[in-house]
Amino acid sequence: MREPIGVIGCGAVGSQIEKLLAGGGYKVEKYDPPQGYSDQERINDNCLVSFLALPTPLEPNSGFLDTALISETLEWLNTPLVIIRSTINLGDITKWASQTDKEICYSPAWGPGETASHPFRDMREDKFVVVAGSPSSRGMALEIYKHCYPSTVKFLQMAGIEAEILKLWENSYLGMVVNFFQELSDVCEFHGADYYTVREAMGEDPRIGRWGSFPMGGWQSKCLAKDIPVAVSSAMGNAPLLEAVLKINERQGYGQQS
Repeated sequence: MREPIGVIGCGAVGSQIEKLLAGGGYKVEKYDPPQGYSDQERINDNCLVSFLALPTPLEPNSGFLDTALISETLEWLNTPLVIIRSTINLGDITKWASQTDKEICYSPAWGPGETASHPFRDMREDKFVVVAGSPSSRGMALEIYKHCYPSTVKFLQMAGIEAEILKLWENSYLGMVVNFFQELSDVCEFHGADYYTVREAMGEDPRIGRWGSFPMGGWQSKCLAKDIPVAVSSAMGNAPLLEAVLKINERQGYGQQS
């Protein structure tokens, strides 16, 4: 078995990381006090790498993510490499890298999804993995990942700020698509047209497809309900389209807290 790796936070994402690492032959040391794993020294004494999968809830008043758990963890954690898989605010990777003597890598998780058909249901089957941060932190992360993924996987290397924007705006795009199809369904109903006839024909256009085209009253995903408001707040007034998406989704039946 390979050297032990710490996993901080053993919820939905953390459990996926554990399976991923176990498949690569790594022993996993877990830290999650609510689940009974509370030995910080076991992580610090045995691990050179730690994965962070901690909750970063939306702060309704500020519109940004509460990343206090990550900041607090970085204060006691002394593994040389930290790979963060939680969703974070713009600029966090640069901030944490400058505040600590650690290599900080950002590798956002798009799953596990809330439905059985979600394309990121199982982290071990991801077709691409974002690896962001300094060149040295990315290189160290890739040395771990190469044992966990098949050689067909794509490693998308980029700066921390690019990955932070990518995570928020990719989910924002998906939310916008769901709202578009719900609006199309409403228009079809108003004019007495069959929505699914229009949907099937539109889906034949290779530029469009059918993803998100089942009208269900707007998006319900917890990830979208968190990421889209943060994208709007981060844009500092430069995302009027996404501001409209939030208002439209609330009107369609689901609000930011869905």
